[in-house]
Amino acid sequence: MTTGYEFFLLLRKANAPRATILRQWTFQPSDVVEAGRVTARLQYDAATRKAVVTIAGLKSPVEETVEAPH
Repeated sequence: MTTGYEFFLLLRKANAPRATILRQWTFQPSDVVEAGRVTARLQYDAATRKAVVTIAGLKSPVEETVEAPH
């Protein structure tokens, strides 16, 4: 069985009842090197309000910086 993947970067403000989707990544089974081996990592810098998202295990790995709104 081959699997596709979806990743979401969410922003949840303290007084908001729901989170906001800042970014979504969708990968088809043909994008994946080996099913079950896709991983994602998040590094967030509160001072700059920037998140770096790294997604590995894909034929074309992703590293993207996303800025959180104020």
